[in-house]
Amino acid sequence: AEESEIMLCDSVIALKKQTEEAKKQMQAITDEMEAKKQKEKAQQYIGLDMAVERQAKEKFLNTVVPEWIKEAKANKRLAEKI
Repeated sequence: AEESEIMLCDSVIALKKQTEEAKKQMQAITDEMEAKKQKEKAQQYIGLDMAVERQAKEKFLNTVVPEWIKEAKANKRLAEKI
């Protein structure tokens, strides 16, 4: 009986640790969601149109960056393997 009580206590301790970890993870998720809301509010407040910004970024990444890479390779300023 004493051994099963010890095992039960160990199980309870393990569950408490799991519960505390889950609470920490939930708090981190909640904090992240709140930060995202604040970021979105700030972007709206200053008049950023994020759809337009994302399109501009995509265009930049697909046009300018490849040119930079091409020029760097031509001038031997880009490592082929890192």
